[in-house]
Amino acid sequence: MMNKESILAKCPTDIHKAFLEYAIGFFEEKSCKALLKGSICKGTAHRFSDIDLVLKRMDKETADSFIYGFGDVALISRTERPAGIIIVIYTNGLSLDLDFRDKITREEFENSDIIGNEFESEDIGEELSRCENILESEKTDEWESMKRLFHRSLIKWLGGKTESGYSILKEITDFMKNEKIDIPDFSGDYKHDFRVTLESYNAVSQLEQKYYSVIENLYALL
Repeated sequence: MMNKESILAKCPTDIHKAFLEYAIGFFEEKSCKALLKGSICKGTAHRFSDIDLVLKRMDKETADSFIYGFGDVALISRTERPAGIIIVIYTNGLSLDLDFRDKITREEFENSDIIGNEFESEDIGEELSRCENILESEKTDEWESMKRLFHRSLIKWLGGKTESGYSILKEITDFMKNEKIDIPDFSGDYKHDFRVTLESYNAVSQLEQKYYSVIENLYALL
């Protein structure tokens, strides 16, 4: 059973709280099944934390309405490892991991917060079953897939996970080197190395202005 007050009390910022209030209202109106996972559920979230949701399969129209109904979207992408999780980044800096499912696991069900209709016994299996192509158009090439990693690297670094932040940045530079892009090796100064990587990437595959502004706003906090 959902305890809205206790869930909202775990939000690290007003933006996180506003989104979850919006999401809970949306799921109630549309009768959607949804779970909250990740750091907010665990009570360990910080101002740069993303919001991790597990959602029962929904049609494209409902998914679009949910995503775009909250605010101005800067980027929508999709993970490759694991495949199929949709990443949404808003212009206010909030980011979502949306994991659409046909099946969830018992462990997930028992260790997550319910923020929509409850998953029923037929929705729970021994192994998870992830939906792909919910938005139909979210398939991207490798250059497009790299875009979201700039944001992920920054929020990891700013959240105190500096090793993870550098590792994600290295994933971008390794990709570009494999694409025969001339880019210097890391200097050991994350702020400098991030700027060099961003400019090198942007020279080949330019970031959209909305997303670039999100990145610059986070970069200014380094």
